[in-house]
Amino acid sequence: MAIQWPNRILKRADSTPGGNVLLRLAEAPGRVTEMRQLIIDGQKPVVAFSGELVEELGLQAARHHGLRQLSGEVAAFIVESELGAVRSSGSRKIFDDPVYTSATPFKLPDQARDAPAPERMATELLVRHLTDDRLAELARVISQEQARRANPTAAA
Repeated sequence: MAIQWPNRILKRADSTPGGNVLLRLAEAPGRVTEMRQLIIDGQKPVVAFSGELVEELGLQAARHHGLRQLSGEVAAFIVESELGAVRSSGSRKIFDDPVYTSATPFKLPDQARDAPAPERMATELLVRHLTDDRLAELARVISQEQARRANPTAAA
């Protein structure tokens, strides 16, 4: 999954030891789904990075203060932008994690708990905010694309 990182995160990743490794791990397939499940289970989404950071960088490097701060910023960006999660006022404490001791808790909107994938949520969000004219135009474009895919040799 390619994430369009904000410049502030890209700059911090470049200047933080292990920062670019963190961004690569954050874009791993299934990461958003894993973070969604962590939120549902009442855990902090940042812990999704722990094991792999330790594996790739070693425990001491994974515990680097700047990298832990960047991890929180990256996790927040992912769950807020991909899942629509909101910061919660729950406990910040993390128990039994080799890297993190505290982090921002998140909650999912009710509809996000039932959504099977972040892609579906993004589509539903887009469609909900379209005017009737734009929705009709989108339907026309989708219909044309479906016809093209059904008969790929006709377009050649």
